[in-house]
Amino acid sequence: LIVAGAGTGKTTVIARRIAHLIAAKRARPSEILALTFNEKAAAEMQERVDVLVPYGYADTLISTFHAFGEEVLSTFGIEIGLAPGFTVLDQTAQAIFLSEHLDALGLDYYAPLSDPTKHLGRLARFFNKLKDYPVPTERLHELAEGVIASSGEDPAERDRGERLLELALAAGRYDALLWKEGFVDFGDLLALTLRLFDRSPSALRTFQERFRYILVDEFQDTNPVQFEIVRRLTAGHRNLVVVGDDDQSIYRFRGAHLQNILKFHEFFPDARSIVLKRNYRSTREILSVARRLILVNRDRLETKLGISKELVSEKEGAAPRIKELRTEAQEAAWVAGEIRASVDSGTRRCRDFAILVRSNKNAEPFLRALDEQGVPYYFSGSRGLFQRPEIKELVALLHSLSHSSREEYLYLLAQSAYDVPGEDLNRLVHALASTPSSLRGLMERAARDAAKVQISEEGRERIGTMLADLRALEILARDRRVGEVLRAYLERRGIMKRLRAPADFEDEIKARNIVKFFKLVQDFGTVAVVDRVPLFLRHLSMVMDHGEDPAVAEIGEESDVVQVLTIHRAKGLEFPVVYLVQAATDLFPTRSRHGGLEVPFELAPGEAPSTELHKEEERRLCYV
Repeated sequence: LIVAGAGTGKTTVIARRIAHLIAAKRARPSEILALTFNEKAAAEMQERVDVLVPYGYADTLISTFHAFGEEVLSTFGIEIGLAPGFTVLDQTAQAIFLSEHLDALGLDYYAPLSDPTKHLGRLARFFNKLKDYPVPTERLHELAEGVIASSGEDPAERDRGERLLELALAAGRYDALLWKEGFVDFGDLLALTLRLFDRSPSALRTFQERFRYILVDEFQDTNPVQFEIVRRLTAGHRNLVVVGDDDQSIYRFRGAHLQNILKFHEFFPDARSIVLKRNYRSTREILSVARRLILVNRDRLETKLGISKELVSEKEGAAPRIKELRTEAQEAAWVAGEIRASVDSGTRRCRDFAILVRSNKNAEPFLRALDEQGVPYYFSGSRGLFQRPEIKELVALLHSLSHSSREEYLYLLAQSAYDVPGEDLNRLVHALASTPSSLRGLMERAARDAAKVQISEEGRERIGTMLADLRALEILARDRRVGEVLRAYLERRGIMKRLRAPADFEDEIKARNIVKFFKLVQDFGTVAVVDRVPLFLRHLSMVMDHGEDPAVAEIGEESDVVQVLTIHRAKGLEFPVVYLVQAATDLFPTRSRHGGLEVPFELAPGEAPSTELHKEEERRLCYV
């Protein structure tokens, strides 16, 4: 167990460990498996290993947990009845799949007649979270029946048991539907891998013999199924290195099980503990404040193992500043003003600054204040793709092609994509009050004769171009997939050419966000029975109505903009100047939120919900 404090260079340590195993001939590169939590971390680790290991020798498998699970199932999934060539559904595709099969899930409470899709997004997240635990559906079913049997005269407890039973039965039916159609969701990639290892000793032995040395990054973020997979893989040789820091465990909402690292020595009693304490990122003054904060938490490795995790640094600097302001607007204006002054004086560039917010909704005042100061910025939260102008344009196009009764989409398309003058659009909207015609009908008349509806010649020409594009795309949309229709639009407008060779930062961001939207379109095509514009819009509206909104694309480090990020998104990044904002009661720390579709605490031993548990997570988030 390598306890790697914040900023201590854990990625370098893992890379050097891999290089040492190879150089000392303790293992061939192909006998080493390194598991990480996201593709970016895997790519960074691969780069470090490539530098340290001679060219041609670095065929070590450095993979995310889910990618490793997909490889295992692609090779041996048939042994547990998984269809060869299965398709993996991401979160959006999963929601679409659920909507297509809602009637088959046997839901009552969670599919009310007034709004059957009301809980769709929550159900999708619940089914995924449930698979973070071994044999999830069976355990949930047993728990539900136990709660009902022991409820006695307690109506609230009986109701809880009946709802759990409804969820357990629905989860089983959902899995059966996935199985039947050759799909797996993200949770299945690991849950089914564990099932395979438990049911097929020969498959497990294959991977135990193939990977004689295993390393796990960010171990504090592992969930119970991931931990069990690691235990199975190392059962024969026990050549395991895990790197993590309990004080940086901030993903409980994603299934991270803090007890995995806190109780590591209970499962591996002969394991050594190594503590990395030299921090290369922060000043002593920052580390001192952070330590005073985190010491308040009770359940920590420092006390369990009797070790010191106090970070040390050779960097000196000013103590963190605390600025109190009376209102949210004043705080945002002060931060934006500080940044503007520093940039104008030439002492800092925009890219030197980061504003960290607790959640997506907390960012808006700071984005407005930066706009008012003329400071370029980029907001990178866990959602927001559908709010981007370039995505709104594509959605408006699709609605216009389907002759939507919501005429604001045609208005938006004309305004944002075809630059129809605002005065002309306002005249058209005003004219709607005195005519039975639709906005599309008025535009058709205006394109033929601008004088009839009193718009400018420029407006007439631009509207004519838009209508010609719509007519051509409507013909295409009759028998073509949604992605083909969108691609044709981007080509007609010359947008595709700009996206292939972005001229500036804004074009680059647009390109990345459009690529993300096309992935959503592709996911729909994978799951939907018919891939056409009207059906896609129905599913998109359903997804948006229930609060789903994917994250925007990430930007490159070279972009000269202020970054506004949620704290979760900022983990592991470095900036010369950081503003941690809205440090106020009920904002940060947030209130403890209960309710929703959470996996019952009985399935997660050691992590029963409590106010103190929530506070400890908020402290760790502030510490990070």
